[in-house]
Amino acid sequence: MSVQPAAITVPRLTILGVMRRALRLYLMGWPRMIALYVLFMAPALVVEFLLGTQSHGKFLETRLLGFGLFGLPASLQIAVSNFGLGTPLYLYDQFDGLLGALCLPLAAAAVIAVTRDAILGVNTNVIAPLRATLDNWLGYAQLGLLWYICLIVVWVSYNAGADAVYKMTHSNDVFAVIIYALAIALTLLLTIAYRASITEMAIRGTDAVTSSRLGLELAFGPGGLWQPLGLSLAIALLYALLWLLAPLGRFILIKLGVPASSLDTPSALAAFYNVSLLVFNPYAVVCVALYVFEVSARREGFFDAPPATAPPVSAS
Repeated sequence: MSVQPAAITVPRLTILGVMRRALRLYLMGWPRMIALYVLFMAPALVVEFLLGTQSHGKFLETRLLGFGLFGLPASLQIAVSNFGLGTPLYLYDQFDGLLGALCLPLAAAAVIAVTRDAILGVNTNVIAPLRATLDNWLGYAQLGLLWYICLIVVWVSYNAGADAVYKMTHSNDVFAVIIYALAIALTLLLTIAYRASITEMAIRGTDAVTSSRLGLELAFGPGGLWQPLGLSLAIALLYALLWLLAPLGRFILIKLGVPASSLDTPSALAAFYNVSLLVFNPYAVVCVALYVFEVSARREGFFDAPPATAPPVSAS
């Protein structure tokens, strides 16, 4: 008796479904993901720490738009730097932003390499994904630099256009709210496009321009926009929920004898902020990488039923 091969079960492409499957993959390799992410981000974080010692709140201000909640390169530091233009600290700040933009693709690519191994059922140590990432370090550096420059152009152009239209509407507050909402939506979509471009380079080996084009097509092209926006928003909201654990952690530490005064300092808040990002951002990268995998698999027919000419499987 001959039995035709069964069609592959196609998982539903939903935001919660992707995040749930990404969580399983993350839990399978979280020690390696976090270790690699920290390893590649370490140079930028060290510079940030040295810079942060000279400016209270520096961690929060730059990383919220840098490699923080949205996970974009820190091009936007140019707009939010709280140091005087042209001063040594301002230049130091911009060097930190550029360094972060170059480190971030490497950190995300290493996490994607672990994710790929988990999907394939390959159990590797830290060395294999580390080597795979370093083999293409120049490509990731080019990708980071390309996005760093382009985000500056987008940010400056958007602000200039929004300011001009705002003045034409005679400073209408409703329009200001709309502009702000559009800026958030654009940032969320660019986050998906950016992480998707790193995924394309890590998996397909494409160059920086091609990878960026594929990432932008995923977020803004046919079949995109709303679902990528929803995924990015869901990831951001999930991270916001983690902040609800901060008061609980503070309460536990106080009960363990830690002085409350030492927990309410800018340094303590910055430490919690950065540690939470180093733990959460790899999961966010896995979410986007898995979304790219599943969208690409559908577009390229991976989930299609086997052809009729496929050799039958004998059953005893």
